[in-house]
Amino acid sequence: MNDSHSLGASWPARLISLGMARRLRACLVLVLLVPVVLGMAVAPAPAPAAAADISFPPYAYVVTSGQFTYDLMKNVGGKESRVARLGVTGVGLSDVTARMAADGQHAAVRVSGDRAGGSSLQIFDIKTSRPLTVTLSRNADIGIGAFAWSPDSKSLAYTVASPQRADADSGSGVIWVVSADGKGARKVGGSPRARLIGWSPDGTGVYFVRDGAAATDPVDLWFLSLTGKASPVLRSSPGGLQYRLFAVAPALVAGGTTGAARVAALASGDLSILPPAGVANTNVPRSRPAPRVAAADTPGLVAGDGLGGYQPMKDGGELYRVLAWNTAGTHILFSGGKSNKAWFADARTGQRWPLPASLNNLAPVVWSNDGRYVVMGAASGATTSLITFDTATGRTVRSRGVGTAPTASKEVKNLPVPYISQLWDTDAGFNGNWACGPTTVAMVLSYYGRLTPWPLPANKVRLSAQDKIRINAAGVESSQPDLMDGHLYGQYVTAPFTYKSRNFTTVGTDPAGHKVQGLYGAIVGTSTLAHWERMIDVLNLYGLSTDYIPVSWAAITAQLDKGNPVVLGTTLTTSGHILVARGYTANGYLLVNDPYGNGMGRNGYGGDDGGNVAYAWKKIPAKLAMVVRGTITPVVLPTPTPAASPTPAASPTPAPTFSTGRQEHNGTGGP
Repeated sequence: MNDSHSLGASWPARLISLGMARRLRACLVLVLLVPVVLGMAVAPAPAPAAAADISFPPYAYVVTSGQFTYDLMKNVGGKESRVARLGVTGVGLSDVTARMAADGQHAAVRVSGDRAGGSSLQIFDIKTSRPLTVTLSRNADIGIGAFAWSPDSKSLAYTVASPQRADADSGSGVIWVVSADGKGARKVGGSPRARLIGWSPDGTGVYFVRDGAAATDPVDLWFLSLTGKASPVLRSSPGGLQYRLFAVAPALVAGGTTGAARVAALASGDLSILPPAGVANTNVPRSRPAPRVAAADTPGLVAGDGLGGYQPMKDGGELYRVLAWNTAGTHILFSGGKSNKAWFADARTGQRWPLPASLNNLAPVVWSNDGRYVVMGAASGATTSLITFDTATGRTVRSRGVGTAPTASKEVKNLPVPYISQLWDTDAGFNGNWACGPTTVAMVLSYYGRLTPWPLPANKVRLSAQDKIRINAAGVESSQPDLMDGHLYGQYVTAPFTYKSRNFTTVGTDPAGHKVQGLYGAIVGTSTLAHWERMIDVLNLYGLSTDYIPVSWAAITAQLDKGNPVVLGTTLTTSGHILVARGYTANGYLLVNDPYGNGMGRNGYGGDDGGNVAYAWKKIPAKLAMVVRGTITPVVLPTPTPAASPTPAASPTPAPTFSTGRQEHNGTGGP
């Protein structure tokens, strides 16, 4: 990433304006606008206070306190205490988010995915801990989407979403408003596919987007008055600007006067059609089309405050997932892009500074009273750590763990599916970063006894720290292998073989350009993605049946109870990732074989530790589920010999020879 404004060695004591920059054309941008002018302009950022004067307004957050409980915590004047304990079906099945009102008197708590997929929204009185249920759903057909307190803390806006989504804030439906005492709940109109973004600084209405059919579809931003009247603010248009992400700045106060509303938008297209800064109605006219963004264009990032132009901040098409304003509406935090980097930027100048890696994908929990410090925590869901960051020096002031780390409870079902690593159990000369699909197929075939063990030659075994079978200096297996050893099946991924007169000799290309055959060639071929129809074709060839099933806890666990593993298509990596579910626990964890390693472990992907790991169901971004049924055929492990050959069930031919030797695997994920 090339960033001409990156600071490098040190941060300034005060963030210096760098002047205005010209508009960019045909790029991906982050545009900070003033769609509704309500008062005076923003005053310059105050001088930072001394480090000893750190003080924060009251704030709330939620931690995991047990396998079936969350705790709502409050911090008032630096003193922390528990407000309430929330019981749930299981911390792996549910998710929870809390937001404190600005006056510190009430906190709103949303629990999603609990008890048959239902969700609830409650308001807690901070002083008395008295809960008040605003709304409750007992099934996944209706859930609670985004919610936000009004600037005066007197009202809570929320979305009644249908259906509920795994990422609750992305759920769309109808927007409601209720008073802080839980009275007078009412619909405020808008679109039946509305997704709440935030309040206007004067509290007269809310911003929302019209949800698209898919998460990546362009959307329009609207302002919805509490009287029920909606008006467009930013509209995506064919051939023009396309918007996909928004954030609204908190109330702006300068000299006791409410300032101008600010909206940050991630957009792509021709910036020359943006409306003039400071115009009350900033609806982009559809009558002025612009050319679409070409696939070969290099996206950039642009920021501005609408009071003096738009500022470029190149980002390489990051598509950030976290976008948040500071309390003064002068700076933004954004992170969670493809490169997993976080930034702090001056919305008026475009100057930005890199944040520590520990802040990536975190969001502000609260800003200090002087605006210099920010406490960062989970963007959504229970918080496991709170990090206090100094925006003036670019340093972390404090980092501490909170709550109890969620853990899986006792197993309910666990099928003995052999684990095969796409990186470490395949030929040492193969780059397995794209091999999750064929490796998952090999795991399912081996579970049903359809693959005869085919040990890798000693000179082609790739060693990892987690190997179940250690090899001594002479290259001889130092312990008796068993049917759960992935090295016994890794050759099927890349080496040519024959089964039922079908020759698995189709050539595929790995990320390093090597030509390989076997299941990889049959399922991936020359593309970078596994083809599901090819996976089904191979499984059917081996006498196994497949069916797509609902991507739900109930549907998946029902098949596991019958002894049928379930193949999951997920977005655990940016290009998509395939793994196999083999069991589950009582408190909402799927037991999986992840061919790319333990993606939710301390070290992340890339290891040989993805066998029989517990993933919280709510944390798996599953998009597709396919059950594989069949009759298990017992397989007897042959006595290992240097020239071990498979039985007639599968007739492998010699594995290919790689001229470049061992490949290192440090990619970000496999399809």
